[in-house]
Amino acid sequence: MSETVYFLGAGANRGLTNPQGQKPPLDGDFFQLLAAQGKALPNEPIPRGATVPHYKFRLNGNVPPLDQASEPPNIYWVYDFIQWFWHISPKDLASKPFSLEELHTFLQLERQEATKSKDVKKAKECLFIELVLEHRLSNYLSEFSHKAKSDPEMVKFGEIVHKQKSTIITTNYDLIVEAVIDKASHSNSGATSKQSVPAWTVNDSYAVRFSEGDDWNTKVPSKHTRPLMLKLHGSLNWGSIVDVMANVPKPEKGLLFYLKKEFTGGYLTLGKQGKQQHLYKPLIVPMVLYKGEYLGHPAIQAAWKEARKELSKCQNLVVIGYSFPPTDFNVKKLFLEALYQRELKKLTIVNPDTSVVQRIKDLTHFQKPIIVCSDIGEFVK
Repeated sequence: MSETVYFLGAGANRGLTNPQGQKPPLDGDFFQLLAAQGKALPNEPIPRGATVPHYKFRLNGNVPPLDQASEPPNIYWVYDFIQWFWHISPKDLASKPFSLEELHTFLQLERQEATKSKDVKKAKECLFIELVLEHRLSNYLSEFSHKAKSDPEMVKFGEIVHKQKSTIITTNYDLIVEAVIDKASHSNSGATSKQSVPAWTVNDSYAVRFSEGDDWNTKVPSKHTRPLMLKLHGSLNWGSIVDVMANVPKPEKGLLFYLKKEFTGGYLTLGKQGKQQHLYKPLIVPMVLYKGEYLGHPAIQAAWKEARKELSKCQNLVVIGYSFPPTDFNVKKLFLEALYQRELKKLTIVNPDTSVVQRIKDLTHFQKPIIVCSDIGEFVK
């Protein structure tokens, strides 16, 4: 067990910017950020014959089935879905907030209802719209992983965590922390020395096991390396593949480790499976009100189980950028169960919102003086 445990929420990354100077997305500004990058509807391919909303065409059966489409799913489908149900145009999305949580939840419920009623076509379309949205979000978040390696404050944070061999528990599914720990690991591995310490290996740091595949890592880790990464909402580099040729596409069994640095929304062609078309589906818990469907995955459950163990044994807890919102009671439950019989030696809270301090003290039953920092920059000084 690690003496120090870091618990990271979305606020941990808010100090970063991508090459365009944008910050990581919040629930309501994702489509505005895409528009500012010039990646809104006008720059996306529009399916043939789509003179009215594309989703309306698909519902009426006037568009070829997805497995016969000449182009892979693209963000146009997402914009069209929003316009069809919310009557919000792509132009409006570029200038007004729109909740990703509401969109994900609506898609989830639509897909579940269609599956229950055996409406294969509707269930299939909802799944693919979810996939497009996940891939575009993955693409956007991957920009910050690269930028983090040159950010002095995040690099310093990675060095501290790597030196401590501590545990990271996070609700974030991006790869930002992995990027800076990896940088620190290779900086300190001393590859030319006979007494060198092996570099930290990211896929061995997760409390999960991975399956085999041509474009995937085939090593099944026998033990976890430190720092340990426990990702409660999954990770962009965990996933499965979906065969779009199937009558009822669904993620295949097994958990795959995605080796590639960039995430794309197009098809993947896997060598052993010939010319069949596949889409990579990251194993993440998206912003939805009803998380049970995703939290039941064995890999997600393994991360939660290990997180409970680590929290119950840690001496020093550092909470960065997480405010324990009422809608995420599972995290509150995790803390209450792990800490109700013991007392921490040290509690540090990194958050510009000081109103969360008492909330976190109550959850952790911590009565001693605490350390409060406004951001990671202040914490690593």
